[in-house]
Amino acid sequence: MEKVRRLLRPGGRVAILEFRPNAEGPATPSEDRLPPERVIEELAAAGLELREEHTFLPRQYFLVFAPCDAHISMLVRCVQRGERN
Repeated sequence: MEKVRRLLRPGGRVAILEFRPNAEGPATPSEDRLPPERVIEELAAAGLELREEHTFLPRQYFLVFAPCDAHISMLVRCVQRGERN
């Protein structure tokens, strides 16, 4: 994901749409699903910060990330957390 962050254009975003771990019905196998907390952690480690979380889908979660250095205030938060930009 670090490569994705580096390749984003200014103002670019990354969207993740994944089945919730407990979603029923046709979906990817539950053992292949990632909980949203893990996605947030992994993208934060790559220098991406969660900007939006949409809950309108009944069986999926929808997360939108942007580089931590997109705005000065976000850069400061990333540095304070020890994340690389």
